[in-house]
Amino acid sequence: MLKKVLIGAALFTVGFIIKDLRSGEEVLLENILTYGGFALAVIAFKEWVEVPYDWDKHKNKNKDKDKERENLN
Repeated sequence: MLKKVLIGAALFTVGFIIKDLRSGEEVLLENILTYGGFALAVIAFKEWVEVPYDWDKHKNKNKDKDKERENLN
């Protein structure tokens, strides 16, 4: 997941740097850090919300132990 986020943010940042170069604007460190930070935050948030959360984790914890005990017997 981290690798995908970092690659996506890097590609996003490089794309905006190329856009700045083609439009004749200066490439400033401030712009690069802003693009990179924004891309990293957005892509990381998107990846984070795609993973479903198990709301019954505490309930399922005991069930898993019971299943293991049944399998051992």
